[in-house]
Amino acid sequence: MRSHGVPWRELPAEVETYICADVSYPDIPESSIEIPYHARILRQLRNGSVRATAEPQLIAVLRDAALIVCSSSFARVAKQADTLGIQSIGVTRFGAPLTHEDGRQRPVLFASSSVLAEPAMVQSALQRITGEWLLPESEVLPGPLERFMRVNTPYIIITHGAFLGAPAQTVVQHAVSCAQDLGMRSLVLLPSDDTTIRSDAQTFAWHGPLSHQQVIAGAACVVHSGGAGTTHRVLRAGVPGLAIPLKQSDEYWAHRALQVQLTVSVMKPNELTKSLLSDALAHMLTNVSYRYRSRALATQMSGERGVEQMLSVIQPYLGVP
Repeated sequence: MRSHGVPWRELPAEVETYICADVSYPDIPESSIEIPYHARILRQLRNGSVRATAEPQLIAVLRDAALIVCSSSFARVAKQADTLGIQSIGVTRFGAPLTHEDGRQRPVLFASSSVLAEPAMVQSALQRITGEWLLPESEVLPGPLERFMRVNTPYIIITHGAFLGAPAQTVVQHAVSCAQDLGMRSLVLLPSDDTTIRSDAQTFAWHGPLSHQQVIAGAACVVHSGGAGTTHRVLRAGVPGLAIPLKQSDEYWAHRALQVQLTVSVMKPNELTKSLLSDALAHMLTNVSYRYRSRALATQMSGERGVEQMLSVIQPYLGVP
């Protein structure tokens, strides 16, 4: 139901036909979907008649399964699995795992790095921090990104989510302006239909997905919203990050980054000024301790094998040695 860090190779034209639960939707790359379409999907999921129609579809999908591995937020899927007598394993980044209706704990995989995750999350032998679930990247870097990296001057990556609301747009605009004032180039990741930032000599607006870790690794710093995926990718690249969270889950990972000394502060969008952001960025760029710390933790992360860890848990359920 969700990728949890594993990118979807492709999606059908009509994504709605694959949505069987009312609590979430597939992780859709920002370049393949526009905001109006996204909003339409969410409206359908909130519609009671659509949910009623989806229920038989969900049962049909689950009925012949030997094992169900799904997001811990998918209470509907887990409940149906219990009803059908099928074992299920929850997957989450953080938070309280689901339980069965009879109070039994459900097996849970935390698809996050042990470097960033709180060890206290694991409360029983049924729970395991696996590390990120990653697939190999394409070795071919898109031409525009390759040309951008070829320029021998430092750059900052600025990203603030797949769908930029007003607070996120303000953050991005402030960050672009601060990068220019500091004499830095900026690579700005934007949704496909966002035209608020234009490319110029110092700023490169990129509307495609950024799946190449080498681009992140080449940055001097990354300004982002603090989401789980971005926080992990920035750390995995050994790069300092400055998180400005917009929602509760973002705040969690932003504060985790602060606790392991990867960032100078956790800034709030409603209190953000260009002066505060400029000072924070300048500190992150000139204090080499953040990069040293990022690289040290990135080395620890490189030894994690998230997909292999996940498979080692689910294989016994499937009778696979």
